[in-house]
Amino acid sequence: MTNTEEATIRLFEVAAPSVCFITTSTVREDFWSRNVMEIPSGTGSGFIWDKDGHIITNFHVIQNASKILVTLSDRSVYEAKVVGHEANKDLAVLKIDVAADKLTPIPVGQSSAESRSVRLCYRAIRLVWTRP
Repeated sequence: MTNTEEATIRLFEVAAPSVCFITTSTVREDFWSRNVMEIPSGTGSGFIWDKDGHIITNFHVIQNASKILVTLSDRSVYEAKVVGHEANKDLAVLKIDVAADKLTPIPVGQSSAESRSVRLCYRAIRLVWTRP
């Protein structure tokens, strides 16, 4: 195994507990019966930003959703609220109410001159939720 492969494996082992699965649904009224139904409308992934329960995802994942559920790596599920979004940058911030000890925020690098752990030309790796 190469050093690059080992580094990639370590990255996934560290980041995996921070990745979450997001499902959305919308409320629709049946044209004929007038019954109101909740219809699944989308899925995506996100990551835990902090111990306060903020989740970062893409705006297109939650756009027009009536209900948003976040599944953590331990398979626990929480309803989320949108606390902010920037549609032009395809970013959204969600919030779940959960005990801080259940959350593993994603490690974030530093790009300041004093503490530079992120530099130009580093590889970017996308982490997504996969169901076993």
